Amino acid sequence: MRLIRKATISSLLIMFVTLNSAVFASDIADEPVLTLKPLSKDSKLVLTVRNLKNTKTHIIIKDAYSERVFSKYVNEKDVYMELFNFSRLNRGEYTFYIISGNTTVSQKFELDASGDISVADESVTERITPDIRLRDGKVEVRLANRLKEAVSVSIYDENGQLVHEDAQSKKDDYGKSFNLTRINGGKYTFKVQAGEKSFEKVIAVSK
Repeated sequence: MRLIRKATISSLLIMFVTLNSAVFASDIADEPVLTLKPLSKDSKLVLTVRNLKNTKTHIIIKDAYSERVFSKYVNEKDVYMELFNFSRLNRGEYTFYIISGNTTVSQKFELDASGDISVADESVTERITPDIRLRDGKVEVRLANRLKEAVSVSIYDENGQLVHEDAQSKKDDYGKSFNLTRINGGKYTFKVQAGEKSFEKVIAVSK
């Protein structure tokens, strides 16, 4: 199917410091906004994505079975627009995914038997996709908090034991560094949570 257009360790062993907010300024400001506008009765739809930061943005469309029917990378800065013609697409429900930097936004739409397109009334789905990376014995965790809910980071060892927890009461963007040089080697799971949404990544610490 094609589209026409393209265990337990004391938490005291993990010392964390707040990173300079200026370091992350370019990463956490004005996350992408996705808008879908159907055109009348011709199976066409206009996609608009705003607040792009001149990074490689991945545009994906999946059907109701999570099969990918379209994939494209764009490098536009600020605003990207494209007209899609779905006249040769099977009727049913689909979802646009926009992946830009550490953020993923999505929006559902449906193509009915007559070729009309309707966009779901629900707001754009937001998933937290923090940047978690190991560098020089420290793990940096960054999150552009579009959800505006308090962020927490929990660290678990290979046995599932909680070894450290950092709760942030403020509903701000999150940026901290965790020093792992004084803990045992092994695999640690970093769980970042904002409200009911969470993200996990396993970091291997060598000694």
